[in-house]
Amino acid sequence: NSSLGRNMAPSSRPSSLLQVVAVLCLAGVAAGESGAPKPPIDFADFFNGNWTVETRSHSSSKGAEQSVTIGHYQMSKVEGRSGLQGMYWEDVLDPEAEGGMGRKRELWVRVDMDTPSSGVFYTAKVVEDEDAWAADYKRLFDIDFEAHANGARVSRGAWYGKKKGLYTLAITRQFNFELTIFTGDEGASGQNIQIMTARKPIPPKSLLMTYGPTVGIMVIFGASKLIKHFFGTQANKAAAVAAAGGGKKAQ
Repeated sequence: NSSLGRNMAPSSRPSSLLQVVAVLCLAGVAAGESGAPKPPIDFADFFNGNWTVETRSHSSSKGAEQSVTIGHYQMSKVEGRSGLQGMYWEDVLDPEAEGGMGRKRELWVRVDMDTPSSGVFYTAKVVEDEDAWAADYKRLFDIDFEAHANGARVSRGAWYGKKKGLYTLAITRQFNFELTIFTGDEGASGQNIQIMTARKPIPPKSLLMTYGPTVGIMVIFGASKLIKHFFGTQANKAAAVAAAGGGKKAQ
């Protein structure tokens, strides 16, 4: 018994158990990190929701002059149909509007999907007292995403706006995209470039994702205290029994 008690006191069993607990906690944290946002495949799922868009425009005919606008997409998936419908508008200062910010360049937006990663993007001017479904939609561009080796989804092709040109739409993160539009020519009108950088609010993390690592550390710390206390108590009892037995023999 005394031998067992002496062996248990300095034993490596507590540290081994702590290692197991630590590995399990770290595995939980790693599992949470593995759920990090990945490039989307289904464009309807990706584009669904509210987006804030910063557009920077540059014209070669105006030299280095640039204009910056802030706009918004508000999109929803269409029930019973593969696609989305919504609206785009740009912010404008308006002292009479609520919050001092009004809207300009309001457009209805419709996206018809042929496959999860290909379809057609339409826009139409917002006309007062006209329903979104009755609007005169014009084809703006076709989308057909390709997956790149780095995980990005990229679509490129012709731009059918008022000024014809080319576009590139790149999705590198789950809550961001960048649309680059090239229009014009090398003549008097010059070449124009618009870069639209969009972002969508990231959903709040769950309590597990937010406090998981902290809880894991607390579990490890608490487990170490309990294990040390348990094995320390057992060792003290074994030592006391051994001492008592030795005293009797001496008598």
